[in-house]
Amino acid sequence: MATRANQWNESWEPWLKSAHPAMAQLPAPTCLSPAELRVLEHLRHGLSNKAIAAALVLSPRTVESHVSQLLAKTACSNRSQLLLWALGER
Repeated sequence: MATRANQWNESWEPWLKSAHPAMAQLPAPTCLSPAELRVLEHLRHGLSNKAIAAALVLSPRTVESHVSQLLAKTACSNRSQLLLWALGER
């Protein structure tokens, strides 16, 4: 039986492949977590960390942590590059 996290990842898989085909090639430990994917979706809409935190009922520090992990996992050096990566333009 699929876990909630696996269902979330499966629903995002087509988007990840279209956004960045190399993402599908990353080993499992490097894949984005469900929480990181939720933050990334809000980043794609141009929200600030504070706004993302309010929308997801998280602390701003937790959102900062997720953004830092996203930057590390995608090899982006800043939020702008991460946004371009998320939009599939990198």
